[in-house]
Amino acid sequence: MPIRLTDTTPTSSSRNENALFKRGNPSTSTCVRIAFALMVACSATFSVISMGSDNSRRTTNYSLGWDIKTVIRREPKIRSPSTSSSLPKTPLNILILYPDDWRHDSLQDAQQTIPNGNTIFTPFLSELAKDGIRFTHNAVTTSICWISRATLFTGQYFSRHRAERLFCPTFTLPEYWKDSWVTRLQKDAGYFVGHVGKWHYNSHRFFQSAFNWTSLQEGYHWQPPGPHFANQQHLFTNYTERRGRWNEKLPAADLSKEDALYFLRHVRPKDGNGNQNTTPFALTVAFYPPKPVGESREPGGQWEPPQHYKKLYENVTFHRPYNVTQAYEALPPNLFRVSENRFYQRWRTDEQFQESMRNYNALITNVDNASREIVQELKRQGIYENTMIIFTCDNGMMLGHHGLGGKWHPFEESIRVPLIIHDPRMPAEKRGKLDDRFTLNIDLAETIWEQLG
Repeated sequence: MPIRLTDTTPTSSSRNENALFKRGNPSTSTCVRIAFALMVACSATFSVISMGSDNSRRTTNYSLGWDIKTVIRREPKIRSPSTSSSLPKTPLNILILYPDDWRHDSLQDAQQTIPNGNTIFTPFLSELAKDGIRFTHNAVTTSICWISRATLFTGQYFSRHRAERLFCPTFTLPEYWKDSWVTRLQKDAGYFVGHVGKWHYNSHRFFQSAFNWTSLQEGYHWQPPGPHFANQQHLFTNYTERRGRWNEKLPAADLSKEDALYFLRHVRPKDGNGNQNTTPFALTVAFYPPKPVGESREPGGQWEPPQHYKKLYENVTFHRPYNVTQAYEALPPNLFRVSENRFYQRWRTDEQFQESMRNYNALITNVDNASREIVQELKRQGIYENTMIIFTCDNGMMLGHHGLGGKWHPFEESIRVPLIIHDPRMPAEKRGKLDDRFTLNIDLAETIWEQLG
C-alpha cells in the first residue's frame, strides 16, 4: 500500500513516540517488544540458513501460514490527490537517502521526546521533517541489510523476492526485476535512474542495463576517490578531475555525497543548451555509514568517523541499556546467541559502549550533513519543490540492548527505522507533523510507483 501525504491526520509533535514500548515491568516490556517484532520479521516465511558438512549453504523455509496484514490492522495510508488535475504537470523527481544500520531513535528529534534522552546531532533531518512528515513507527520486514535492500527495490517480502544469500541477487533476474520501481520508472515514465553507494551484491554487470548511472562504494568508512564499478563514462571523467586526490581517502558518506552532486550537476539529462531538461530522475544515495566495519575489540574500533564529527561527541555520555544481563539470560538458548561475539566486541564494558556510541553517532551526524548538501543542491537548481525526498534505512541496530550486538533479531531495536518523506504536494498546514501509524518498508516501492500517475 503506498504511503500518501495529502489527507493525513498526523499526531501532535509533542508526544513521546516511544510510548508504545514503555520501560515498565521488564518481563511485560520484553513480551510486548518481542510480539511486535516477531509479527513484522516473520510476516510470511521464516528462513533458517545453515552450513552443511560440505560447507554448502542450506536453506529451509517454514511457512507460518499468515501474513502481517491479517494480524495487525494496517491503517489506511496517507492519501495523495485522487484526480490527475491535482498532480504536478511534470512527474516528481525522487531522491532516496538510505544509510545502513540506523535505528529509529538515532535522531535528534526522537531523543528529544524521551525523558533524559541521549544527545544526537541530526539538525538537517529535523529540518527535513519540518518540511515533510516523520513516521515514528516505521519498520522493516527483515532486519538484514541485503534482504531489506531487495525489498526496497521490489516492494516484496523476503518470501517473494528470495534474495536470502549474500552476494546472490536473485531479485535482479529479468523475470523479477521487470517489476521493480527502477524498471517501471524507466520504461513507463522515461525516468533517468541512478544509484550511488552501497549495493551488497556481486552483480556489477547487472548495472550496465538496470540503472542509467551508478557509482558503488562500500565496505569501509574511508574510501579512495577512484572509480568504483562505474558503468558510465561520465563518472570516469569525474574521477579524472579528482586524479590529484587519488592518494587520499575520503569519508564514505562524503564520497557518496560527491557522487550524488555530480549526478545532479553533470549526469542527469540536459537540453541542447547544456541546461538540465525536464526529464524526471530518481536517485538512490545508499550511504555505507553508520554500519560498523571489521572485528576490532578496541573501544569504538569498528566505527571510524572524521575527527571533526567525533569531536562533537567527546564530552557526551550515553545511557547504557537497562537490565542487559537479565534480558540476555532470559533469551532462548542458542536462538539469539549468534550475536554474542558482536556484543563482546562492541558493548560489554562501559568504555566499549561509550566509545562505540560516540563513533556511531558521529558517523550519523556525518551522513546528516552530507544529506543536507545534496538537498541544498536541489534547492540551488530550483527543483526542490518538484522532488520527493525519502529518508529511511535498511535496518536498525541492537546497540547492546538485550545483551545483543548486530541487527538480525526480531526486536524493536533492529526492525524499527526512521522514515521521513518530503512531498511537495503536501499542504503547508500538514507539514512538520508526526504520524505514529504503522508503516513498513514494503510500502515504499508502491509509493514510488505512484509517480507514474
